[in-house]
Amino acid sequence: MHFKFSHNEVKNCFELLIDDKHVAIISYNIQNDKLYLNHAGVPDELSGQGVGKVLAKNTFEYIKEHSLEAVAICPYLVALVKRNPEWNFIEIL
Repeated sequence: MHFKFSHNEVKNCFELLIDDKHVAIISYNIQNDKLYLNHAGVPDELSGQGVGKVLAKNTFEYIKEHSLEAVAICPYLVALVKRNPEWNFIEIL
């Protein structure tokens, strides 16, 4: 699989283009200068193939590199943060 990651500030989401035809997203709301990561979505046909983790890793790295503050609300993202101590800079609710 080929991936292209981007931050779509107009739509308040992080996007992962897969093989130039599928898009997975992490959407967020902004409150008090924090990104509240509220949904992660992967196309059904790519479910269970690690796409969500690739998207989350790229999103978390972007957040860290740009010195942003973020809170994971989406249950999938909360579980990833709890299982991966290298992402402990992401708050969880």
